[in-house]
Amino acid sequence: MNIKKVKILATEYDVEEVEQIDKYTRLLGQIEYTEQKIKIDKNISEDLKREVLLHEILHGIFEKLNYEGINNDEQKVHSIASTMYLVLKENNLINVW
Repeated sequence: MNIKKVKILATEYDVEEVEQIDKYTRLLGQIEYTEQKIKIDKNISEDLKREVLLHEILHGIFEKLNYEGINNDEQKVHSIASTMYLVLKENNLINVW
């Protein structure tokens, strides 16, 4: 994945591909608000990395907007990210990544 930084509502996050995000759970991605980092599992496909990045960006947006309810609902965030990614991909809009 070529993206190394992403700005979410005026806050810049470093994007890092890592071997393991958490040794106790199988996470594919994680956003760290205080450290301003987004970590993505480097062992997944490029397609899935982009979808996971979009998922973490959504968490960042919901955090900035104080949408705590939806931000804490992984199923909703996952559904929105997956659907958005599919729409972008099917319309060849994902190629700019």
